[in-house]
Amino acid sequence: MNELKASGKPFDISKQSVWEAYVKVRSNKGAAGVDAVSMEEFEKDLKNNLYRIWNQCRVA
Repeated sequence: MNELKASGKPFDISKQSVWEAYVKVRSNKGAAGVDAVSMEEFEKDLKNNLYRIWNQCRVA
């Protein structure tokens, strides 16, 4: 039988893609998400926050 096997995290995403997504959200005056973190709060630790997003999305 053909079985799908989980190969780690669901997405293979580049750091550049995360950066481009952030730029789009920022240009659209992005609002707080389900975590209620504002753009201003997110940007206080931008480098680490973008890294955490990338790290959670990349394939292990």
